[in-house]
This record gives sequence, structure tokens and C-alpha cells, in this order.
Amino acid sequence: MGQEVVGKAARLLPFGLDGGARRLRERPLECFLGTGILVVAATAVRWLLGAGPAPFAAFYPAIIAASLIAGRATGYFAVVAFGLIAAYLFLPPDYSFAITRDGAKALAIHALVATFAVEIVAAIGRRAEALAQRQAMLTARAQELARREARTAASLNELEALYGEAPIGLGFLDSDLRFVRINQSLADMNGPSPAEHIGHCVWDIVPDLREKAEPMLRRVLETGETLHGVELRGETPARPGEQRVWVEMFYPVHDEDGQVHGVGVCCSDVTEMRRANERERLLSREVDHRAKNLLTVVQSVLHLTRSAKTIEEYRQAVMGRIQSLGRVHTVLAENRWDGVPMSDLIRQELAPYGSAVTIAGPEQSQMLPPSPAQAVSMILHELATNSAKHGALSDKGRVDLTCTSDNQRITLLWQELDGPQVGPSPHGSGFGTSLIQTAVKRLLGGTLDYRLEPDGLICEIAFPVPTARDTADLPTAG
Repeated sequence: MGQEVVGKAARLLPFGLDGGARRLRERPLECFLGTGILVVAATAVRWLLGAGPAPFAAFYPAIIAASLIAGRATGYFAVVAFGLIAAYLFLPPDYSFAITRDGAKALAIHALVATFAVEIVAAIGRRAEALAQRQAMLTARAQELARREARTAASLNELEALYGEAPIGLGFLDSDLRFVRINQSLADMNGPSPAEHIGHCVWDIVPDLREKAEPMLRRVLETGETLHGVELRGETPARPGEQRVWVEMFYPVHDEDGQVHGVGVCCSDVTEMRRANERERLLSREVDHRAKNLLTVVQSVLHLTRSAKTIEEYRQAVMGRIQSLGRVHTVLAENRWDGVPMSDLIRQELAPYGSAVTIAGPEQSQMLPPSPAQAVSMILHELATNSAKHGALSDKGRVDLTCTSDNQRITLLWQELDGPQVGPSPHGSGFGTSLIQTAVKRLLGGTLDYRLEPDGLICEIAFPVPTARDTADLPTAG
């Protein structure tokens, strides 16, 4: 970095670090030609002034100017040139080289003064170049520092933006475990604004954290250890009365001397994730149980559908009953096995019969858990299938279905009207009737009033309102 700054400083100087010597190396002809012009001009001035008390006065400005052109080289070149001219002026006309004592003194003084002038000017030039070099280096360093400060400011702004907008909670506590900084995410988890956190301890905001969090935070301050995966639970002002779960990391923050002077906090609220995992676990268990239950029910359907007289009749009976199970399982799956409204279940099962079935019931339907829903679905399927084969739905009749409920019981009244005359079956009750009886009494724990009146079937089913998730299965034998 130092060489880079020196190089930049050298480029800022008009002629580089070596001043006149560099100019002489780069443009020697121009340097000596300029010096020669100065010599000629000074000589002309001397000639115009004529003899006087200071015969060499006109030479000194030219010597100084020549020294400034390229340092000592051009300065002494001018001194020698003027010395020759001065000697010429003091020689007698016959060139006998007999110089008077006064002339010799004048020449000696001229040589001494000219030498001092060249050396002084050269020294001043070196000093000026050194000062210019230093100023150029300082300017280059200042420019470099300005660029570094700009980059640092940009990085700091980026870090500030990331800190403020990070989706994870971030905070910084001083040695007294009071908030010095906090981002918006962590403030939103706790409730108060970021400004309301500053200067307060963690447990001033969330008292439930003190018992478990304070020993760990002090451990970080004392040992400089980073603690990962710290799980904390408690209530916050943001959600009073609700237990939240956090996974946090506590890490030491050091000062310039390497001493721990605070604790950094990274916090993630994992409450919803834990709940989702628990729901998924329960759902997996429920699906596993329902799959086994469904297989049992299918086996029951296959075993008890023995009243069919032909293979086609057997196939249709089995397919219809399995499809009914499939429909209710689809609705339960869509509701994550939390249950299904009674009204939805009724409308879905009787939708194929259109306006031939009139449905009346309460506006707010009772929610049925999986097993009761499965039982009601199969009961409705059997009633509708029997009616389509032998009852009102087989001959332009109609069915009125009324559903009533209170806090204790649910009642379904199935009444067929305007259908063919019906009577007791000579073969006794079939699988459909047996399934209805078994489902009502054993699965729903209810009562059944099943009457074949001359005008049509009247079936009244009453069962207790489910109060918990019923997991009973249908029986495997008739």
C-alpha cells in the first residue's frame, strides 16, 4: 500500500520525484538551450548597461533561473559561460592574459557568489520538491482514506439494512444485560417498539425468560463462550396468554482490547413450526389409523354383501359402498381429519338425486369427527340406494330428510313419499338394513326407528352429539 501511495504521489508532481535531474535526462537539449538563451539575454543586458560598480549583477538572475531549470548542471553551465564572458571583458585587447588585481578580485567574488547562488537554489529546489512530494503523498493518502471511508460507509449501510430487515430476531446486550440495539423482528416478537427496548433488561420485557436465560447470558459474559440451540419458552406482551417457543444463540461481543463487554442475541420463533410438526405427527397417526379402519370396513362390506343374487349386483353393491367411503374420506382429508360438517356430508351423499330429495336442517351444522362421519355417510348411502332400488326414488317419488340437533342429540328423519307400495321383504332384512342398524347402535351409540309404511319408508335415527374424536371401527361381521 505504501508503494502505491508513493507512486500516486509521484504522478501528482509536475516533473517527478527527482526534479531537475529528471528534466535534464528527459529533455537535455531543451534545458541547455534555455540556459544558453538566459546567458545571451544577460550578456545583452550587461552590454547595454555598460561598465559600472557591479559588472556581474546582470548575470546572477540568469544563473538563478538556469539553476531552476535543471538544478546544478544548468546552473554551473551558466556560471562557466558567464565566467568566460567576464574573463573576456577583463582581458586586455592584446590577449596577453594580464589581468589586474582588481579584475582578479572581481572574478573571484563573482565565482564565489555564483557558486553560492547555484547551491542555494539547488537546495531550495530539493526542499521544495521534498515538500511537494510529502504534500502529494498526503493528498494521495487522503484520497485513499476518503475512498476507504466511502466503501466502509457503504458496507456499514448495507449491514445496517440487513440488521434492520433480517427475518430473524437480532439484539445486543451490554454488560448489565440491557438492550443496546435490537432489530424490528425481535421487537415484533416481544411486542414493544425497538426504542422501548433500549436501556431495559430482557426480563423487563419478557419476565418468563429470567429464570433460564439470565444464567446463560452471564455465562457468556464471564467465559466468552458461544451458546447454540438455546430453547426458551414464555409469554410476551405481543401475545399475552399464549406460550411461545424460541430457539436462540448467545455469543460474546469483544471490545478493542479483546474483553467481552456485551452479548449478541439471535432469536427464532419456532412456535408455529413446532405446532405444524405436532399436527403432522398426529395427522400421520390418524391417517395410519384411518387406513387400517378403512381396510376393516372394506372387508366388512365384502363379507356382508352376500345377499346379491348375481355377480353384477354384487359388484355394484360393493362399488357403491366403497365409493361412499371414498367420498367421506376425501372430505375428511380436505379438513385435515379434524371433522366434517353434517350439512356438507348430507349434501355430498345425496347430490346425485337432485330435487328428488328435500333437505331441511339447522343453519349451523354439527361438526362430526371422522368415525361418526364415516358411519353417517354409509347410512345415508344405504338409505338412498335402497330407495333407488325399491322405494320412492325408484318411481318418481320423493324423499324428505330433516336434520335437527341440540346440545345433546342429533336426529335424522328420512321419509319417503309418493313412491310404490312397499311391504316387508320376504327374505328378511338385507345387508343395507343390517349395516344401518349396526352403524347406528354400535358406532353412533344411538337409536333407530326403521318402519316400512304403506306410503314408504320412515327411518328416524337419533344419536348423541360427539364430544370427542371417536375412533371406533365398524364391525367385521354381520
